[in-house]
Amino acid sequence: MPNHNENLAIGWFSSEAPKDPLVDGCGFIVHAAEGENGELWTRVGERCLSAFRQMKNIEIHYLVALRETGAVYYAAAMEGAHGVAAVPMMRPIAIDPFNTDALVYAGVHQCVLGQIGFRVDTRVHAIQIQRLEDFARPFGTAHAGDSLTGNGTLEDMA
Repeated sequence: MPNHNENLAIGWFSSEAPKDPLVDGCGFIVHAAEGENGELWTRVGERCLSAFRQMKNIEIHYLVALRETGAVYYAAAMEGAHGVAAVPMMRPIAIDPFNTDALVYAGVHQCVLGQIGFRVDTRVHAIQIQRLEDFARPFGTAHAGDSLTGNGTLEDMA
């Protein structure tokens, strides 16, 4: 019997129906973390990294903002939710500076609705795809940024 511990992948993928969304594209993955309910992963480079454990069975809003290379991952939920900001704010969860796929497809991949004995069930209520102008700037939503393209060394700047 196959192991379905990763029951939801949502994000941008290099094909319309990737064979394994855990090794493709820029996205969030919901992992069943045994006695700790769920664990939220993000795909960064060639691996999935844990954003946080003890994910509860609540409505969570995910945002995957594509960049020239890679993506920035944001999430939000209700007030007091573990690991994420309260709606309408969004917490940056991870940054992937590596992905260079020239063409990507939005996707939601779900292999199971949930697992018996665990509290995290994944249900998708809505999907929106938008161009957000604030995210298109070179430094995205950062308050300040430096392209590090000036003359001299960093020691000379101090």
